[in-house]
Amino acid sequence: MRTWICTVIAVSLVQVQPVVAASIGLFSTPDCSSCNLSAPLLMTEVFYVNVITTGLPNSGVVGAEFRITGLPVGWHVTVTSNPNADTMTGDLFGNGAGITFPEKGLMGNCVNLYTIAITNLTGSSEVALRVDQRLPPGPPCCECPRVVLNCPCGAFCVGGGTLFINSNTECTVAVERNTWGGMKQLYR
Repeated sequence: MRTWICTVIAVSLVQVQPVVAASIGLFSTPDCSSCNLSAPLLMTEVFYVNVITTGLPNSGVVGAEFRITGLPVGWHVTVTSNPNADTMTGDLFGNGAGITFPEKGLMGNCVNLYTIAITNLTGSSEVALRVDQRLPPGPPCCECPRVVLNCPCGAFCVGGGTLFINSNTECTVAVERNTWGGMKQLYR
């Protein structure tokens, strides 16, 4: 009987739960309000990798795992982790990276993970950087960008955002919490 209970507890701890509204996004502003960036040739610009916590339990962000795809060959990036981070492993623009924070985690609707300086060295015009799952992907339950919270609920699969560079593509970024009831009111 004890063995079975321990097994059930262990399996529930590694379960990754999908969340529709939450995401790891790439933003040209630190407040998660824009995902459009202008990066002229030979100029260095800054963008932010942030967690949008909408839909997640109200607990601190204690970690994340993901990668960023779409970086043109010849562009230069300098990645700076949030100064509150405990550890950062991997390569964000390669197979992916992980970042952890102190036990209580970071609170907020728009939680910063990294600040990235990017330099356009090739004159590439329109570029789209995207957040995707870390490689190699984890077990079938975990093939997604993941956010870990300071709660018994553990890790969550979240959406991956896109940063449009030198593009007129419009982006829609949610920056305000809402309930399902509140959303339904918009369509009545």
